[in-house]
Amino acid sequence: MEVNDVITMINYINEGKKICNGVGMQSHLSTTYPSVDYYLSALKSFLNAGFEVQITELDATNKGDQDLSNYLYSILKQVMQLKKSGKNITCLTIWGLADDVTWIRGEKPLLFSNIYTPKTAYYGVLQAFKDSGYTSSSSSSQGTSSGSSSSSQTNSGTIKDGWYYIKNVHAQKYLQVAGNKGGNGVNVEIGTGSGVRGQKWYVKNLGNGYFTLENGNGYMLDLQYGENKDGANIQTYQANNATAQQFKAVSTGNNTYGIVTRVSSDKRSLDVYNWGTGDGTNVCQWSYMAANNQKWIFEATSK
Repeated sequence: MEVNDVITMINYINEGKKICNGVGMQSHLSTTYPSVDYYLSALKSFLNAGFEVQITELDATNKGDQDLSNYLYSILKQVMQLKKSGKNITCLTIWGLADDVTWIRGEKPLLFSNIYTPKTAYYGVLQAFKDSGYTSSSSSSQGTSSGSSSSSQTNSGTIKDGWYYIKNVHAQKYLQVAGNKGGNGVNVEIGTGSGVRGQKWYVKNLGNGYFTLENGNGYMLDLQYGENKDGANIQTYQANNATAQQFKAVSTGNNTYGIVTRVSSDKRSLDVYNWGTGDGTNVCQWSYMAANNQKWIFEATSK
């Protein structure tokens, strides 16, 4: 195995006097090679040999954004668990800002499509950070903590019962049902404010910290199939008292709120997919990080 040859070479170099302290793993990868297990085996071999390791130039050619997300999540979750356990990993460098400026012509190996548009893989890396046991209490230009949500973060009951337009902070567009239609399974998206009934939502507090959102067309905001996973779709459905129709407001300051789902125990929220800003951009459930595409403004109105 090449890794063993490298370890043998470094030990040979250091026989008389320690000259080489560590190894840089230049990580221009592909989701087809090396496998996650192969890469991590190499990393652990260097660490177990007593070397400092720096992971540099990380990018990965792939079969699509979800493929890239799955691959990087699987690698980086374990890398960060090793770091958290005290292993001597001192650097992790992503090799480029976005796909539109990558050095690999015709490929999409990075976390952003362009400097303003994070991909599914970006959120996959953040999720790996969280799932490896790290939390962050520091804020950023995109929002507050990216750590796990908890009841201490929420301000339940902050939104009074009544009718509202609900505007997304990033897109500056409104939560609406597609085609201004009423019905079961009608998709929920964002759109330019027009005052139609499909953009109006009635907040009804349930007395348990959660509320429901009834659309102006008479159907409830609903998490499709009640799925507790990233990417689960948001739709409308007839009222059924299910937890899939219960939400909580999380204050993010300046009269903006995350809208987290009871199904996820407040860990996931309404999210404008892929930071989209165009009319018709889909709204789904995603891990809550208080990013601007997950922040909403409640604008009071009448029915």
